[in-house]
Amino acid sequence: MVAIQVDPKNVDFSELYQNVSKRLPSYAIPLFLRFSKQMEETGTYKLKKVTYQKEGFNPGEVHDALLFLDAKQKTYIPLNKELYSDIVTGNLRF
Repeated sequence: MVAIQVDPKNVDFSELYQNVSKRLPSYAIPLFLRFSKQMEETGTYKLKKVTYQKEGFNPGEVHDALLFLDAKQKTYIPLNKELYSDIVTGNLRF
């Protein structure tokens, strides 16, 4: 998962996938994107990663925009509860 501090309305997800797939090996391409309005920091300006790790990619717990890589369509799509359920139960595999 990658957490990004940018408005998802300003991102072309197909173009993002194309750029990432050109520059990264297939195993390093992020499957999940999380768009946050503000990233939490410590007093020494380090990111608070523990919060993101605990919340995971459950759309019921995460209030930020979450996207999932649809490799067939070669783009990122919004992660909803239905997709989340398919991933957790193993019906949708990577």
